[in-house]
Amino acid sequence: MENKKQEVSRYTTIIHKVRLSLGMTCNEYCVADIIFALSNNPDSKVSGWCFASRETIGEFIGINESTVRRIVEKLIEKKLVEKEESLKYLRTTSLWYQSVVLERLKMKNISTCKTPDQRAKRPTPTCKTPASEACKTPDNKNNRYKNNKEELSTNVDRGKPQSYGNNSINEILSYQKTLAKVLDGSVQHQRYSCNTFIKRVTNVIREETGGEPQKGEIVNACKKIIEIASQDKFHSKHISKIKYISDNIGAILNSNKFVGLREA
Repeated sequence: MENKKQEVSRYTTIIHKVRLSLGMTCNEYCVADIIFALSNNPDSKVSGWCFASRETIGEFIGINESTVRRIVEKLIEKKLVEKEESLKYLRTTSLWYQSVVLERLKMKNISTCKTPDQRAKRPTPTCKTPASEACKTPDNKNNRYKNNKEELSTNVDRGKPQSYGNNSINEILSYQKTLAKVLDGSVQHQRYSCNTFIKRVTNVIREETGGEPQKGEIVNACKKIIEIASQDKFHSKHISKIKYISDNIGAILNSNKFVGLREA
């Protein structure tokens, strides 16, 4: 086997809802996932790129080299993979990341729960009046369910979003949600991307003014950028993605011929 062969995960988890929405076959999905895994290997000799041969990629999933070449060309046409022309290295695009990787992280976040061992440590409910059969009757079951339900509704306001520590992030995401209605990605990813957004806007203001902006000024500037994006024909399509807004601050401001963030 070639010396430079990269390590790859032993299996591929296919999210068929995403695969079908992207118009991909199972083999195309597997090849794209292998390219993503190899290009993001921190121990790779070529950072950010998959340099494995088409033959090697085919060996991972049991298809021949010519089939891999055809699949790669289709993935490039679908803008899921891009190729470095001189060396023919490959990597997945932001479309793959937004459609597959974030969905995978979202599913992982939703499915996170206690392990079987942890669940086993939970105390077993016991009846304090074993001599009485009342605790086994249907009426008592309903009463216990009703009491638990009332206690839950008293302690938790289901309509109110969870509160987190950083008020600036809370305010910005809350404002974005008033415009987008629904935000893309997990709460963790939204807050991480919003924190990056705040840092980038802070740097832009510093470059414009040469001074250190106040917290309120930074938040207002972030909200102004979101507002501009929501009013633009192209950028408004991505208003629910805080990462998109963070990655395209310059383009969003230019779309409105905006003079400077300090005036926000």
